[in-house]
Amino acid sequence: MARALVVDDNLLQGKGVAAAAQALGHEAVHVLTLAQGLKLAGQEDFQVIFVDSALPDGDGVEALAEFSDSCPGAQLAVMATEADMDRARQSPSGLVKEVMAKPVEAADVAVFLSKVLGSSGQAGGFESQVNEPQVSMLQDEDLPLLKEFRDAMECKYLEVLLEKAGKDVPRALKTAGISRAGYYNLLKKHGLTGKTK
Repeated sequence: MARALVVDDNLLQGKGVAAAAQALGHEAVHVLTLAQGLKLAGQEDFQVIFVDSALPDGDGVEALAEFSDSCPGAQLAVMATEADMDRARQSPSGLVKEVMAKPVEAADVAVFLSKVLGSSGQAGGFESQVNEPQVSMLQDEDLPLLKEFRDAMECKYLEVLLEKAGKDVPRALKTAGISRAGYYNLLKKHGLTGKTK
């Protein structure tokens, strides 16, 4: 199991990346600002760090060297919008293992973690270059079954949704974009029905 730090001011995107890592058995922490991310990286040990390229309090790409110094050996991924992809790719050589297009999907996180951690779940599983094709590096045994991964992501999403929305069902429905019946069916499927009362 590895520890991942996610630095993204978009709450849903950041929580989604953290949840994807957690669904694969890793520990993940999400923070909203560059200052919080750098502080945490200086205090704790992370094997993987996902950094948004543009944060309200600073430039994620320019801060890569600081993250690398704080957590030597950490595998760094930059999450960038289409407009910021080229700049992110031109980051200092050797620091970035991957430039990920936003919005980052759970499958992107799974592929990246498999690539940099390998099947051992520890950093140093692969050496790779930015923009190197990801799928060709994966072995079948490195990926969970799609249904298991989807179910784990769905459960983690619901747990975060319940934490944020609590008993406010209309808010949860609006956030998730599903019907009331669909919401309650998912809670029942994942054994989370008792948490809504």
